[in-house]
Amino acid sequence: MPAPNIKGGMIEYVAPAERWTATASATVTGGQVVRLTGNRAVGPCGVGQFPVGIASHDAAAGEVVTVVSSGIVPLKAAGAIAAGDPVITAAAGAVAADVTAPDAAVMVGRAMEAIADLATGRVKLGL
Repeated sequence: MPAPNIKGGMIEYVAPAERWTATASATVTGGQVVRLTGNRAVGPCGVGQFPVGIASHDAAAGEVVTVVSSGIVPLKAAGAIAAGDPVITAAAGAVAADVTAPDAAVMVGRAMEAIADLATGRVKLGL
């Protein structure tokens, strides 16, 4: 795999990625899974909420944030995830494994490597 590109505070492993901007409705951290919270507004995604992308950099409420919706990106795990597992939304903009019956509405993508609990690892987005 080629060396990662650093873009907007988040390392992207595959480019080009689909990007768009929105206003942060709450503080978001680069690398958090985000959801729509209003018209062109996003906030951190929680358990069972519908993801629209990943914040590419930190933004305070009211600031513009770039959202990445495709590619391979580093995401924080809430619980251990095995390589190849489908990952879904978890608390505080993290992801968790769901190998039983992933709900397509809350699926973020697929783990490209094993990710330990609270660690960050590569996920291929499938939003």
